[in-house]
Amino acid sequence: MMKKEHRKHPLTQMNLLLRTVIGGYLLYLVYLLRNEFGTLPFTIAMAVFLIAAVILIVDSVKRILTGQYDIPGAQDEEGTDEQEEV
Repeated sequence: MMKKEHRKHPLTQMNLLLRTVIGGYLLYLVYLLRNEFGTLPFTIAMAVFLIAAVILIVDSVKRILTGQYDIPGAQDEEGTDEQEEV
């Protein structure tokens, strides 16, 4: 059985959806910067935004499709046992 990670901030489905939207916005910014491709600062910004957008979108969509997110209010069996022992 996989051990569930305990994060300070749980990764919910809504958080993953928000990350996907932010990634889409970064792609939009890259699209807007395409006219300034010749200048070095804008080219660097485009590369950074493009890499960040791809990572955000691919990771978020993969986690949504495979169900790797936390459900608010749901507790795993180990968490229930730990609370009962205390």
